[in-house]
Amino acid sequence: PGAKLEKLAEGYSFTEGPAADGDGNVFFTDDPNNRIVEWSAADGKFSDWLKPAGRANGTDFDKVGNLIVVAPEKGELWSIAPDKTVTVLVTNFDGKVFNGPNDLWIRPDGGIYFTDPDFYSDHDQSTRVEGQNVYFVTADHKTVTRVTNDLFKPNGIIGTADGKVLY
Repeated sequence: PGAKLEKLAEGYSFTEGPAADGDGNVFFTDDPNNRIVEWSAADGKFSDWLKPAGRANGTDFDKVGNLIVVAPEKGELWSIAPDKTVTVLVTNFDGKVFNGPNDLWIRPDGGIYFTDPDFYSDHDQSTRVEGQNVYFVTADHKTVTRVTNDLFKPNGIIGTADGKVLY
């Protein structure tokens, strides 16, 4: 009761993937403008945190403060350190590039689920994985497993705090 919406900023084309760090700063992506934006909890200001950003979409923070990001432009999964150093975690499945990773969720043990629909028609399909799937990456980032291949454009993913149920 009594809550009111307040527009904090405008001028974004298509925002996605909000995630908050340990200090309460909120990071989100502006996919068409190929950037990750940070809203500062300390002063309420917005700034481009990373640009270009692989047309980043879904984001989440891992336990050590790295921003984990799906980068559909490259068909990759990234870890971005607080100093903005990008480490590519996953690039392919069975030697084929992902279609366009879209959303992700980090399980409590550090394993990562991500969706891989194909919203990008300009890809060379012969180099891309077949289907539009959901994948799981082990916490050590060494093994990628296809979890499901029977969804159409899987988009949005989250699990329960105990990691036992995936939505």
